[in-house]
Amino acid sequence: MLIQNLPGCLTGTLLVASPALTEAGFRRSVVFLFAHSPDGAMGLIVNRALRTGSALRHLRDSGVADVSTDPRPLHIGGPLDRARCLLLHSDDYYAVENTVRTPVGLGVTASDDALHAVANGRGPENWLLARGHAAWAPGQLEQELNEGAWLTAPALDWTIFRCDDNLKWPAALRGLGIAPEGLSAQMGRA
Repeated sequence: MLIQNLPGCLTGTLLVASPALTEAGFRRSVVFLFAHSPDGAMGLIVNRALRTGSALRHLRDSGVADVSTDPRPLHIGGPLDRARCLLLHSDDYYAVENTVRTPVGLGVTASDDALHAVANGRGPENWLLARGHAAWAPGQLEQELNEGAWLTAPALDWTIFRCDDNLKWPAALRGLGIAPEGLSAQMGRA
């Protein structure tokens, strides 16, 4: 799915699951939205690490790299296309044909060249490797937002790249001035 970003869209923001969102794959998730338009939306879950070792170990095991020294985890980016790895990264890396740039200085790249660059220490300074992605059909995300399933928050490098995965959801909420322990599962319902 190719989604063209338009002014006024939510591209480059975080979607923060409200307690009302109980679907197993998205419960307490934080999603970086890298594309949003009338055609739909796409994002990467940034707070769900696989428990199978580091991202570079995955690249080594997949034959992409020979090294596995970086401890950063491999993430579950979403339920779709789990065989494909996507690299969420700072704007100091750009692959002309394969990078989706966002207005907040972050990019998402899907290429073996990007994976080789990361594995060999020539990639971006900040990165997160994810298998799969999340996507919403036209109007679906807007409906979920109206139903109170998601909150939107600024996409901060600290939250995405430096915060422990278990702390990203409460940190994103606190960044909005919301105490996670005070939220109700009935949020968004009058």
